[in-house]
Amino acid sequence: MKKQKRILKKALSLLLVLAIGISTISVAFAAEAAQANDPSYMPLRFISEGVGANVSWDSSKITVQHNGNEFIFAAGSTAAYENGNAFELNFPIAIVEDRAMIAAMDTVFLFGDVGALPQTIITAVATALQHMDTFNIPGLTMAIVDSNTGFTWTQGLGFANTAAHTPMNENTVVGIGSIGKLFTAIAVMQLVEEGILDLDTPIVEYLPNFSVLPALNSAVNADYRNITTRMLMTHTSGIPENFWGYASVTTNGHSPQQMNDFLEIMATYHMITEEGTTFSYNNNGTILLGVLVAHLTGNDNYFNDFVAYTNQNIFEPMGMSRTSFVTTDYLYRNAMRRYGMDGLPAEYLFLNVLPAGSTVTTAADMSRFMHLLLNNGTSDGETIISQNSLTQMLTPYGNNHGLIFVVHDAFGFRTIGHNGGVPDFSNADMVMSMEHGLGVFVGSNSAMHMLPILQFAFAATILQTAVVEKGGTVNIPPAAAVLADPSATPIARDAAELAAFEGVYMQGSAYFVIELIDGVLHLIVPQLGDDIIFPMTPLSDGSFDTVQGRMWFDVMEDTVVLSAGDAPTPFAFRVNDTSIFEVHYDFENWIGTFAPVFPANETSMAVSVIIHGIDSRGIPYEFVAAMGAFLPVLIDEWYFSQARNIERDEDGKVMSFEYFGMRFERQ
Repeated sequence: MKKQKRILKKALSLLLVLAIGISTISVAFAAEAAQANDPSYMPLRFISEGVGANVSWDSSKITVQHNGNEFIFAAGSTAAYENGNAFELNFPIAIVEDRAMIAAMDTVFLFGDVGALPQTIITAVATALQHMDTFNIPGLTMAIVDSNTGFTWTQGLGFANTAAHTPMNENTVVGIGSIGKLFTAIAVMQLVEEGILDLDTPIVEYLPNFSVLPALNSAVNADYRNITTRMLMTHTSGIPENFWGYASVTTNGHSPQQMNDFLEIMATYHMITEEGTTFSYNNNGTILLGVLVAHLTGNDNYFNDFVAYTNQNIFEPMGMSRTSFVTTDYLYRNAMRRYGMDGLPAEYLFLNVLPAGSTVTTAADMSRFMHLLLNNGTSDGETIISQNSLTQMLTPYGNNHGLIFVVHDAFGFRTIGHNGGVPDFSNADMVMSMEHGLGVFVGSNSAMHMLPILQFAFAATILQTAVVEKGGTVNIPPAAAVLADPSATPIARDAAELAAFEGVYMQGSAYFVIELIDGVLHLIVPQLGDDIIFPMTPLSDGSFDTVQGRMWFDVMEDTVVLSAGDAPTPFAFRVNDTSIFEVHYDFENWIGTFAPVFPANETSMAVSVIIHGIDSRGIPYEFVAAMGAFLPVLIDEWYFSQARNIERDEDGKVMSFEYFGMRFERQ
């Protein structure tokens, strides 16, 4: 438990910086630098075993066996041998605390002839191994492509199955979670191109059985009959976001239950916000898109028809033979194993929310997909999606989202893509630059719920390295052109001036607090035990120095915004109206710890234990253990308004309830 808490705190300490991306190219390594003026070093055994090599050390001679080749190194020397042939390293093998260390730029020999973008590939490997060591990731697979030259590099690190010592490689089948939404979007746009579907026609005209109950809040003027395909693709439909139960995840093979019954299930729940007005990332909306595709192209067995359509119209024409929305027996035999938060093997998960996050694939297949997108929808001479459709999909509609695709301008150039993660199962990210013809994919069998955020920063860093290596420069947008002053020094600032920054800040759906303590501004991240608290030291360039790096306050449209990085990028905003945190009159009856009760052979992709409470500042919260996040329970979006079958004791205390298809019992 202590180890898990320590790892969680380490992840949280990185969260605020990594969540907003990397604005300057840098690579952090696990070990201290071997020599002050040399490039960063890494443990030779660590990086060798990370790619499946065997290492032995006899006196001062280090032998590495990899891919049928034998490499011999000498401590303190640049002299080395490959299969008996002498060659020189760029930097000598160093010994630090009885560990043989090799310079990062000398690791490329372990990966054969990488061809183009060698510095990017070295950066990718070194950074990946750093993440694997820090977060106890068993296996990771990557792909880097350059569509302008046709270049593709793929690599597996670590193990797909630690017990069997099965190495991760470019053909290891991994779960990619929400990245699969992009394939659903392509299926929708194919039907638009054929004239079968219109983005702005209400979907009830195609799915007359679709309905949602009116919003519980009478002030929300929502009508499901106005919901269009475009609203579903921009996450603005207003429907409930997730169904956690209804066989959404099973452990003994796929179940078609949720998708086939989806319209009936949806008809029993209420609208959340007015359609077309509010962005809210929505898995149910993407499932509904898949139901729409299946209904328009099949025989109303939504599960099977959706799989058949995407296989025949997307994956097979693209030559993605190890990609599907379902894990077939063949794919299962080549799949990564699942490792829980405790690092131990666990049952494989079969996700049944197909259009929203069930896709399994490989780094090799994802390299083909990236080439398709970077080549404006054409793969091997066959057009899968038109350039016009792709342009529509990549045009942002607000909240950094186009039609399903995520669009960012925070790295000095526009990136497109998506990340995906299934807590306690897998994580992945894909990010590309259409302008530069470059793409990066990362997938892992990590259980760390933070990793999608880490991989987002990781993949973006690799992509930025590739852009610089290929083109030499990155054009920083004017809005991000003011860089931190490296010579800035700490200064004193008036307490009243600092107090103006105090408040509750929202980062996505989670919250944290900025508070003045003994005249010093502090950022406080809520925890079940001791909160994570760190000071914010004002500097002469207007920024604040923290253990997470530079942070900046700004005001945008009367709202205080917190940014981070040398080129400040907003990642959180202060809540102006704290009355939204008012405690609901019945909330005290929900305070406590609740655990899910799963039917046989079922589990959930989003929830383990959840805890309801009120923090020291009077904010009612829901802590979801599987997500590691504190979510405020807002008064105008009363979290439990859609709970069903609530059982209470004689004093009114809630003992059990059902929420979006999942049963919870008080512990």
